[in-house]
Amino acid sequence: MRINDTPAHGRASFHSLAEHYLKADFGADAVRPEIGEHHQSRGAYRARYLVPRFGNEIADDIKPLDIQRWFKSLHETGGLAWTTIAKMRAS
Repeated sequence: MRINDTPAHGRASFHSLAEHYLKADFGADAVRPEIGEHHQSRGAYRARYLVPRFGNEIADDIKPLDIQRWFKSLHETGGLAWTTIAKMRAS
């Protein structure tokens, strides 16, 4: 599946890439449909945490260290368990 099926102006936001991959992973045309509680929770983590935090940013501009610091803040100030954060990292 091509990400850039339709030509777009400018650089892709994290939100547009996440939307594409959620559709590819969970949509009706998914090559490898993900079924079950484990995979549904991955989609929920993406939608609940990742897109609101990084959605408006240009995907290429997001640095790994920015993500690592954000994960750490989710644990320290957000109260999320490391196991929950590990699920987000795996998604």
